[in-house]
Formats: sequence, structure tokens, C-alpha cells
Amino acid sequence: MVKIYLDHHRPNLPGHHQPWLFPGRKDTHKHVVSAGEQIKKAIEKRLGHRVNPHLMRHLAALFWLDIHPGDYESLRRLMGHRSTNSLMDYYSGTEAAAAARRYDEAILAARRTSVP
Repeated sequence: MVKIYLDHHRPNLPGHHQPWLFPGRKDTHKHVVSAGEQIKKAIEKRLGHRVNPHLMRHLAALFWLDIHPGDYESLRRLMGHRSTNSLMDYYSGTEAAAAARRYDEAILAARRTSVP
């Protein structure tokens, strides 16, 4: 997605000659607050929901734990946290359904290999 953005979208932005991934109108990068507001407006316009960048981080964490229940170490690295404690405090238990699915898959696989 980054390559598509760089090849097709970034060249159309004001300040595209600057070295920044998200160039601003002046000779600097786009300010984080401005970028966040633009993201919120674009998502609300297209999807009808108010989603801010911080909520997107939470959604990414929930998606990760749904696919990889209990993998807090990888999530810690992805999120840039120093320790897993805060992640575990906040997200512990949210991956219970995914863990149950993985358990079911393991039981079914064991049954298939042990049935004569």
C-alpha cells in the first residue's frame, strides 16, 4: 500500500518534492494533528463512522490478537511499547474467542489423526 501511495498518490500532493512521507504545504511534513483530522474526515465521509488514528491502533491490536491470541510480544513490538504489561492489562481477554477457535481446530485435528 505504501508503494501505491508513493507511486500514484504522493506525486499529486503539494510539496511532493520534499523528503517527507506526508509532505505539508510548507517546507516541512504534515503536522500529526492535521493528518489525524484529515483521516477522521475521510473515513467519516466514506464510511459514515467517526474513527480517529488512535482508535485505528486499538483496532489493529484487536485484529492481531484475534489472529494470534496471546501473542503480546509481537503486538508490543508492532505498537512500540516498552513492556507487555500495559498491553496485557488493556487487551487481556479480548482474544478469548480466537483462542477457543484455535483450541477447537486442535481438537478436531487430533480426532482426525487418531480415528482409525
